Amino acid sequence: MDQNLLLTVEKLTLNPDIQRGWVANRAFVIKNVPAQTYLSVSAAQAVVLQVFSEGSTVPAALAHLLKSRECLPLREFYELVLKAHHAGILCAGSVRKPVKKTIRWPGLKANFIKWPVALLSLVVVVWMAVRSPSFSLEWGPLVAGVLLALGMLVAGQLLAAAVLVNAGGDVYAGRRLAGVHCYFDLRDTRLMRPDEQLLITLAGSLPLTAALLVALCKFPLMALPLAAVWLLVWRPWGQGLPRRLAGLLSRYPDLDTDSRFMFLPNQRPQLHWRPWWQLWDWRVCAIELVCAAGWALLVARLVLDGLGLSFMEVATDWSYWSWSLPALGSALLITVMVIMIRRWRDGLRQSWRGTRQRWATTWRHWRHEYVFPDNEAALLRLAAAHPLLGQLNPYDQALVCRSWRPVTFKAWTDLASDQVESNHVGLILSGRAQASRVGKNGRRLQALSLEEGDFFGLPHLKPGGMDVLLHVRSRTPLSAMMMPVEVFKSVILERLGAEVVYDLTHKYAFLRMLSLCKFWHTHAVARFARLAQVAAYSDGNPVVYEKSEMRWFYIVYDGIAQVRSREKLLTRLKSGDFFGEISLLQNSSAMADVVAQGQLRCLQIDRTSFLRFMTHNHHVALRLEKISSYRLGHPILPLGLGTFDPTGHG
Repeated sequence: MDQNLLLTVEKLTLNPDIQRGWVANRAFVIKNVPAQTYLSVSAAQAVVLQVFSEGSTVPAALAHLLKSRECLPLREFYELVLKAHHAGILCAGSVRKPVKKTIRWPGLKANFIKWPVALLSLVVVVWMAVRSPSFSLEWGPLVAGVLLALGMLVAGQLLAAAVLVNAGGDVYAGRRLAGVHCYFDLRDTRLMRPDEQLLITLAGSLPLTAALLVALCKFPLMALPLAAVWLLVWRPWGQGLPRRLAGLLSRYPDLDTDSRFMFLPNQRPQLHWRPWWQLWDWRVCAIELVCAAGWALLVARLVLDGLGLSFMEVATDWSYWSWSLPALGSALLITVMVIMIRRWRDGLRQSWRGTRQRWATTWRHWRHEYVFPDNEAALLRLAAAHPLLGQLNPYDQALVCRSWRPVTFKAWTDLASDQVESNHVGLILSGRAQASRVGKNGRRLQALSLEEGDFFGLPHLKPGGMDVLLHVRSRTPLSAMMMPVEVFKSVILERLGAEVVYDLTHKYAFLRMLSLCKFWHTHAVARFARLAQVAAYSDGNPVVYEKSEMRWFYIVYDGIAQVRSREKLLTRLKSGDFFGEISLLQNSSAMADVVAQGQLRCLQIDRTSFLRFMTHNHHVALRLEKISSYRLGHPILPLGLGTFDPTGHG
């Protein structure tokens, strides 16, 4: 399912057929019993999932969590929803039927095997460090060793399954060999207590470790295959035993939302490092490094002995290390780069596409390579996709398209005057322009930055008595579709009304040039322009009182506003600056007074509409969270319990 649909309109319900595992490190695993899928969550994430128990859309759930001050950081929230939906914990339709059946298997209480396995493993490591397995080209012992290693792996699976059943877990059928189960699905181990997980993990390696020790003592010609398989089981990466055992000692939970990201904005490279750095545990890191160093030395000794070289002689020969160390370092660097590119390919591809598109657009502007639509169908598609023209019915859209004529302008050409109404209205298809007006001091001030999809040469609309005539000048070579102003007035202005036209031309162009709306979709900008109201304030009039309830989100449209606290001037806000988002996200009161300095006009949107708009547009929510966190100096989410009201009420 498309992520945008899932995060906006799809109604999700918490699956009733779920099982909760043991709590460890303030986290636990949730199992979708019918589908045998698992999701590791924290206590705060479990609260989020519980919001969907009665069925809810993602925007409604997010609004509820913001109101109750239980919302997670938004990237984590959206990642959790996608992971839970993928695992079937949150269902958009019918619950998936079972794909596997549990099998009956006898349980075994084997608490006594922890120390024997640890002791046997230590003896094997010391033995292989002192005396490596014998190398032989005889096929008989090698084949026997391989078969014995496979048999011990199967025996380890059987023993681990018995220990898991005794702990209360379910065992699912895996692979069969000659009608006999030789591999079990033991993922229910994640539901057990940490000490039980340790016991199950060690039980799986007991037969192989014991067989290797016996082979080293009595059958050295069979020990080589067993040693190779044992080293593979104890590898210090992936799902090797050292990493699994060290993870049980970590002070931080291993959550599914911290890796293998599904939410597209989370797939940027820097976000892969952030969870690892924040959850870094020196104890786990030290254990993994020691295990990795020991494993590497054992493998090196095994390989060198197989080549007929003495490990100690090679280790003390500097001439060997002078060329081998750079080679090993280069190989390690290449391996790390390949892994990073594979893990970050989606984020890197998205960043490269954005950069290439921006450069291609700039190059096209100055090379003036735009090709005008050459048929009516293409013009109709262009009109239907435009925020303003898309409001017209198909007949009126056809009238507008028939009145268009393509025109090109050179850079720094005057396109419209602010003294008299223009005879034509233009729709920019390629290029950039600047709209300006004359200020009180007689100097010309920039009002708007126009680009593809914006209109210029608009007639005198005067919504609320405001003069909207602007002087427009191209900044790059520009291609536009021009229509007579009479057609614009009779077909667009009369059909839609001055308010709608003003919202989707002036407000729309103003919002698009703000850093807040830089990465918004055009439809989101148009929707915000329709929701925002224009409010005027005289010199000295208060916009917001400190400690009062914040009911609006504000963007300075024209003029300057002062931010004061206890009669002290903190800063000044100019056109394009915004305020109120922190209080709305925190469900708290205003943090300072905002007073008009001279004539001030603001775009403002009420709390309910603001939260509804934000929760239905996740890219908008992420942008607001980032800006609010930067202004506060710390992450705004998650919120603490209680209130941020400075008066202490509520």
